[in-house]
Amino acid sequence: MLKEIRENRQLSQSELARQSGVDVHKLQKYEQGQKNINNARLKTLCQLSIALGCRISELLSEPELIEICKKAEL
Repeated sequence: MLKEIRENRQLSQSELARQSGVDVHKLQKYEQGQKNINNARLKTLCQLSIALGCRISELLSEPELIEICKKAEL
């Protein structure tokens, strides 16, 4: 989902890294599935959601986490 949202916002990985403060290599690993974004730190998820203008739940792929975030309006 991260890559789709980023591309829909017409941001490059380096632009998102700059805007969010998240390392570009970490972004690449999330997008390529080398790192599971469901295991990301809350700070990282918050930084990405703010930079992308989306909810944290939109960045996740694990249904249980998505539900928890939706209930918390994240």
